[in-house]
Amino acid sequence: KISNPNDRTVLQLSLDRLFQWSNTWQLPLSPEKCIFLQIGYFDPTISYFLGPHKLQPASSCIDLGIHMLSSLKSSFHCAQIVSKANNRARLILKCFVSRTPANYIRAFKSYVRPLLEYASPVWNPLLVKDINLIENVQRTFTRNVCALCNLPARSYDERCALFDLDRLELRRLHCDLFEMFKIVKRYTVSDLFNCLSFNRNTTNHNTRGHCFKLNVTLCHRNVFKSFFTNRIVNIWNNLHNDCFSSDLIANFKSKILMTDFTNSLRGRL
Repeated sequence: KISNPNDRTVLQLSLDRLFQWSNTWQLPLSPEKCIFLQIGYFDPTISYFLGPHKLQPASSCIDLGIHMLSSLKSSFHCAQIVSKANNRARLILKCFVSRTPANYIRAFKSYVRPLLEYASPVWNPLLVKDINLIENVQRTFTRNVCALCNLPARSYDERCALFDLDRLELRRLHCDLFEMFKIVKRYTVSDLFNCLSFNRNTTNHNTRGHCFKLNVTLCHRNVFKSFFTNRIVNIWNNLHNDCFSSDLIANFKSKILMTDFTNSLRGRL
């Protein structure tokens, strides 16, 4: 975290040691492929060096397959994965000779849906336009499958029920809750646990609800509202106490899958 000019000096010294280490062990780096991203602000006067090479500032980068912007907004990443998913979905519809709906749905689950759900707790969108953009991939695919297989026209929810599919927004919500459970129970070792503020009243069982309720953090910037711990806190606090009757992840998942989150979905019906 860069909070003062001395932190920039420490970062530059770390880069110098990294460059020296790579030369000592004859593992040369590729400085021309290295960039640096400033999160939350952009100051063109700040520069860093990797050896003699000056690193170029960037407004976005790809980290483990996720497009990160300096504003931390997920709209650009959503557009990228939707483009790839649509291309793959069209190939499935074009190349399959079978007219059995189950074959198309199985291919969609195997080759398209993973593109739209990879690491979703990191980038799960908050804007309705991004939620609808992702959902339209499955909406369009199921409509085309009905047309190819000569099935009568149905609404999107009816098609999901027919093909045993959940809304993509609902699946991302489930993933968020599963990940929060793992962090709270310390199954996932993460620094995010130190960012959680548990409600003392629920810890002492003085109020209704489960004993893992979190305090709502005030957000002064819109970008922080979509941060994982803030995005999920209200839904997490409203979970029934039965969801925490066991420390087993499988038990928690089964309780979540039986819970109705219709009122928590914000996308187009």
